[in-house]
Amino acid sequence: MSNAIGAINTLLKANGTLVAEVRSISGPGITVKMVDVTSHSSSVPWTETVPTLLDAGDLTFEINYIPSEPTQNNSAGLLSFLTGRALTAWTLTFPDSGATTFSFNGYVSKFDITAPVDNVLTAKMTISITGQPTLA
Repeated sequence: MSNAIGAINTLLKANGTLVAEVRSISGPGITVKMVDVTSHSSSVPWTETVPTLLDAGDLTFEINYIPSEPTQNNSAGLLSFLTGRALTAWTLTFPDSGATTFSFNGYVSKFDITAPVDNVLTAKMTISITGQPTLA
């Protein structure tokens, strides 16, 4: 039997406030920058690398866009975080029994609205993470 956990009820909060109508979430994708240190004195003709800086990358998510929803538009909402270039505290809470959280600071760097004739209003967001995240 699998121990897989359904993703429904994964919650995203900005400055402690639940973001309304989140549909799907992707990321963050943590990477390490690798630097080529190969030199003329390397003993074999193979690239040599060393890890340097860690990068928490981006978190992207899609919402059902509701123009009147305060967590999406007003002075404390997603759009204002982007236009104000505001560093924001984010928490992603997973639906496991221990309610594992991923906390980080980041900037809303993309707010892309879609209005298809045969569907609902949506918006795709990107949060560019800065600094060290915490997984608890």
